[in-house]
Amino acid sequence: MITIYQAGTNAVRQIVNPLANSQQEQGVMGKDIVTINCSLPFAVNFGIGDYATVFDSLYKINVPPVLQKISGRNYQYTITLEGRIGDLGKTQFLFLDADNNFTESEFPLRARLIDFADFLLANIKRRYPDDPEYPIKNWQISGVQDTDFKDLTFSRNNCLDALNYAIKEFDTEYSLDGTKIYLYKRQPASGVLLRYGAGLYGLTRQPLDNGNIVNLLYAYGSDKNIGSDYRG
Repeated sequence: MITIYQAGTNAVRQIVNPLANSQQEQGVMGKDIVTINCSLPFAVNFGIGDYATVFDSLYKINVPPVLQKISGRNYQYTITLEGRIGDLGKTQFLFLDADNNFTESEFPLRARLIDFADFLLANIKRRYPDDPEYPIKNWQISGVQDTDFKDLTFSRNNCLDALNYAIKEFDTEYSLDGTKIYLYKRQPASGVLLRYGAGLYGLTRQPLDNGNIVNLLYAYGSDKNIGSDYRG
């Protein structure tokens, strides 16, 4: 049984019994998704932001579930819940303006990996501030290695895009453990050989699809007026 809670509350939305074809997909620097297929005798209005704890990790509904009504007492749902990496894809990576506010979406940045990590964390905490009552939910970045300075350029990126771009430029990798981001350099092979069917039954590495619904929109104007003949 998995308990799904209403967004931002401790109120139970629905307790579901996942069918056998439910699954979890995880990958290094990739997606972290739980797909729950279930059947209910009534319709449930699952909402964006509803959440559940699966394998001791928090997952959220970021896209509306798929619903198929079979009969008056048989509603089949496919509910996709995304791990905390999805929060990065919903947070814009912005720079400070003249008033020291995070508003600039296009900017160059000459930085070391630690400098980038500081800006990344500041942007994440701008969207998800620290909670003194539940410090385990607060975002952190750990394991940052010393690097040389790099000239980086960002243009209307979200934090996940910015992170993927930066780790490529700094030739490093990242992983997430809840709300803790680890940045680390690639290590030599361990010498351990894993064979499919001998303790390893599935391994997938896929990039995260950032095609989430828009829940926060930044609108930018222009310094030029349209021409007087625009109607023609």
